[in-house]
Amino acid sequence: MIQAFAMVALLATAQAEAAPAPSPVSPTVAPSAVARTRAAESDDLRAAFEQVRRLNDEGKVSAALSILQAARRRHSKSAELHWMLGVLQRTSKQMRHAELSFTRSVELDPKHVSARADLAMVLERRGAYAEALSSINRAASLSPNDPGIRADRAIIRYRLGQFDAAVNDMERAAKALKDDPDLALNHGLMLLTRGKKDDFDEAIKVLRRAQRYASDSPVVQLAYAQANLAAKRNKAALAAYDRVLDRSPKQAWANWGRGLVAFRSKDFEAARVYGAVARSAAPGIFTLAAHSRRTFFSSDAKAYLRWLDEHGTAAGKEGTSSLGVTAPSLSRLTIAGGCRRAPTKARLNTERGRISKCFGSNNGSVEVRVALTDGAVSEAEKTAGGVTKGVDLCVLEVMKRASYPPKATCSIRLTWSRTGETGGSSESSKMPVPSQPRALPGR
Repeated sequence: MIQAFAMVALLATAQAEAAPAPSPVSPTVAPSAVARTRAAESDDLRAAFEQVRRLNDEGKVSAALSILQAARRRHSKSAELHWMLGVLQRTSKQMRHAELSFTRSVELDPKHVSARADLAMVLERRGAYAEALSSINRAASLSPNDPGIRADRAIIRYRLGQFDAAVNDMERAAKALKDDPDLALNHGLMLLTRGKKDDFDEAIKVLRRAQRYASDSPVVQLAYAQANLAAKRNKAALAAYDRVLDRSPKQAWANWGRGLVAFRSKDFEAARVYGAVARSAAPGIFTLAAHSRRTFFSSDAKAYLRWLDEHGTAAGKEGTSSLGVTAPSLSRLTIAGGCRRAPTKARLNTERGRISKCFGSNNGSVEVRVALTDGAVSEAEKTAGGVTKGVDLCVLEVMKRASYPPKATCSIRLTWSRTGETGGSSESSKMPVPSQPRALPGR
């Protein structure tokens, strides 16, 4: 997008203004004083731009800013200089100063496309969406085929609730920027928010593309899970949510989604536990009062919220939302033999709800050996640990009935724990919620 261009590219265009204009006088006539002054000014600008580029490449943004601010006192009529100053001010989080610099650049050169587009995104961050749309529309009219401008306009239109127009702009931008995971993420979220017929299925396709280019991104993984949840593709949603929960057991939206899938399958104990974790991790969000279809996406989200209120996990009620609540966790997984570890783990993670029911109020762990032949369980036995006879037998029964990847022959040793000590980082529990506007660029 416009704001993401490399500084080298930004400064390259600036040098065109700094280049001396051809002398209007004959080569045999001495240059006038005005011509000499203009040439000196041009040389001074060019030297300043070169210095700024070098300092920026070295990561010395403050020093680069100082050079441009000094140059501005000598070249106050340079639209390019004001634009470049705005870019560096935005990089330094000086958003108000950046807005003033971009505005001045546009005043000096109304056809400066980059300044108009960058001004639009600064206005969008400030919440001045109508002004931002006016500025980005002017940039789009000057450069109608620029995919970055279309993507930026899509975000502004999204803020204004113009979902059809936002999706249209994002689709056109995506045709030119197919490998951009951030663009694909935002495209998928806009489709989910709009929620028309086939939008959920289309969002899944788009977010699969984002996964190809950002496979380790927890935000992309969470958005993909949300899309599958909205489309009621429960197995795919479970696997995606569990990948997020492996990293962050208390991530609010992953617990919410995991609980809603359990609620759909009438696994009410797991639905209660995951719902309680979500509510304790993000108080005030998972309530009937805060419900919005454009935030929760799924048509049965309200029914699940109401059920949570009726079964002892209502947010805000005394004693019902404990910070110590933790969903059942798969704390150790060892796979030996010919199985592919990732899909096998994903399938086994979908059994967390049943495992939770096995443990009940007990803490501890049990290790089970499961022998598979072509995806079917041929043997399941406890090999180490153990909680109680009832818990151990229950876990063995779950393992016998679990679904496994086809054509797999191997031995699996699993250790579960209800203590919540998974070793996962708690930092990722703070990652942005994809269904919220702040997860889009500009936030």
